[in-house]
Amino acid sequence: MFETLRKQMKYIIWAITLLFVSGLFVWYGQITGDHNNVARVNRTPVTINDFNDAYTRELMRRREEREEEISDMERNRIREEVLSSLVYQQAKYQQALQMGISATEEEVISAVTSLPQFQREGQFDMEIYRHALRSSGYTPSEFEKTVKKDLTVRKLERLILSSSRATINEMKMKYLSEHGSLDDFEENKSELRTRIMQDKRNSLYGNWMQSLYRNYDIEIFPENAGLQS
Repeated sequence: MFETLRKQMKYIIWAITLLFVSGLFVWYGQITGDHNNVARVNRTPVTINDFNDAYTRELMRRREEREEEISDMERNRIREEVLSSLVYQQAKYQQALQMGISATEEEVISAVTSLPQFQREGQFDMEIYRHALRSSGYTPSEFEKTVKKDLTVRKLERLILSSSRATINEMKMKYLSEHGSLDDFEENKSELRTRIMQDKRNSLYGNWMQSLYRNYDIEIFPENAGLQS
């Protein structure tokens, strides 16, 4: 359900995050003494339940994309990616709140009621909503809290990535380096701008992840996520 939520809200940052977090994630050693959490970000816990829910959803998503069985090695890699993603999600959420960024109640209501799986004949249906959440083991308040957190992080991500620009001079220099002349530049300008912007966003996003990693107090308990240090 949460995976569907992200798809419906066009929450595409997950794929970008995985390009960077695996390389940035460094275990802090076998930290012991916490048996309820897989991590803490500035002392805010990422619980084992949070991890198990996210891992199960990601495992199901990948099973839907392929027919062959997922190997133990790949399962371990998925665990690392999910744990990294949860840690950075929490760090981004904290930064958003520090910057005064938060999703409004109206935005949360709009996001929830617009989801087709909670609708009957194109209209939001409270009975369907409550039944779907009960079937997934969530209360409305828990689900809406998660939606609000995701929307808040998404706002911050949009703000960070919106600073990327592709000037006409950059585009011409890039085109010259690839083709040796500006012939057909106008015809290919739109596609070139898209590529340059994507490269810049990837770089910007990766640098942002690194800054969070350096500046936030992150504790990892890999054994609680089924990983070894």
